[in-house]
Amino acid sequence: MSGLGLPRHRAAIHRHGTPARHGGETCRGRTSSNFRNNLTFGYVLFVGIPLPILIGTLRAGGHLTAQPALSGEWIVEHARQGPQPDDCAGLLANVVRPTISIYQTGTDLLIAFNDPQRSTLTGKLENGRILAIGSRVAAPANCGSHSAIRLEAGITGALDQRSLLGQISFDGCGSCAPVPFIATRPALPAGR
Repeated sequence: MSGLGLPRHRAAIHRHGTPARHGGETCRGRTSSNFRNNLTFGYVLFVGIPLPILIGTLRAGGHLTAQPALSGEWIVEHARQGPQPDDCAGLLANVVRPTISIYQTGTDLLIAFNDPQRSTLTGKLENGRILAIGSRVAAPANCGSHSAIRLEAGITGALDQRSLLGQISFDGCGSCAPVPFIATRPALPAGR
């Protein structure tokens, strides 16, 4: 019994409820050691294991290249009509300042013309080439009701000087010849 009237084994309990260790280790030292062990385990678990997975993923995707960014407005220049009737190429010829707006998600494209019918085409971007197809809202009388618009273009130039060089053809309309075009991005205002 101790001087307090308690058995010796009760006197050896610290105020935190953990038994005292003899040999110099205190309650506080053991708690600190457990905390460091838990911290090390957590670090290995949340950093050490995901790090090799991240490095492996980056190496596996290292050969991938991004598609060229085409989203935005493009000014159509040099769209000239050949001997075909005006109503075939009216998509570009009957507009004061012909433009196309391209909306891009990865390789998928949505191309909208600024013609009165607001013709839209859906297409793909593959290996620097655009192929897009859409139906005509107002087809010329000599083309029938199932004519389609087909845009084929290649991408030329570097980032800020890119241009589209291609042609617009009218499927299902033998009397309409393809219309060649060049489209460029509008110049950015100075200071941008």
